[in-house]
Order: sequence, then structure tokens, then C-alpha cells
Amino acid sequence: MRSLAIYKTNSVLRGDLKVIDVENALIAHIKEGNEEPEHHLEHQFADGLYVRTITMYKGTLMTGKRHRYRTLNIVLSGSLSVYMEDGSEVTRIDAPHMFISEKYIKKLVYMHTDVVFATIHPTEETDVDELEKLFTVSEEEYAEIIRGEL
Repeated sequence: MRSLAIYKTNSVLRGDLKVIDVENALIAHIKEGNEEPEHHLEHQFADGLYVRTITMYKGTLMTGKRHRYRTLNIVLSGSLSVYMEDGSEVTRIDAPHMFISEKYIKKLVYMHTDVVFATIHPTEETDVDELEKLFTVSEEEYAEIIRGEL
């Protein structure tokens, strides 16, 4: 899995690439008995803030969950390329760097080096399972949103 790279970092991906299709292929790859990519997740809380920090390792290709709200993303260390399902081009990001991702956008990320990446969310909630429900949208819920059912 660590050697899996499905695109060149200088290529242009079109908006018709669906990150969910890549995610489904990666999940199938893991279900076939291949290793899941290593990563380290950390949760920190301050007055009214939740910081989710993930360390991802060189050569890893990962997808992110859809967020319910616009999200502040901070690349604290390392270098990655990101494709967001909004039709934008693949962007190489070298730390330190901050960017905003729009709500409901899935990200496909390739780590050129080990990367430490954080998101910051306003909340008093401290239960990690509840935080995931509060700030992310399942694919089923997203389908309902785009069909106008929610």
C-alpha cells in the first residue's frame, strides 16, 4: 500500500475524478488482505476548540471524510499533494501551510514525506465518536444532501 501512487504530482486531474471511487478501490485493496496505511491520530481540546492531528507517512495515499462545514486545514510539517473534488488541480503543499476546504468536499492526498496535518473545529464536545458525527457526513447522508432530501 505504501508504494501505491496513482497519479503524478504534476498532472492535472479533472473534476470528473470522483475521490469516492478511489476510496472504494483502496478499501477493496485492504479487504483483499493488503495492509491499511499506517497513521497516528491525536485529539486535543482547549476552551471551545477541538484539534484533530494526524501523522501520515511518506508514500501513503489517503482520502478524507466529507466535512459538514468549511474546515481550516493546517499542514504542520512535511510535503503532500492534494486533489479536492471541486474540480481544482492537484496542488503540492509544503509545510507550513494553511488552507480552507469547502464543506462536503472529499480530498485525495499523497504524502511525499512524512506529514503532520491538523484540522481545528469549534465545539465544547469531547467525545471523539460524537465529534465525528458532528463534523463529518457519511456518503449516504451526502447522497441525500445532493438529491435535496435533507
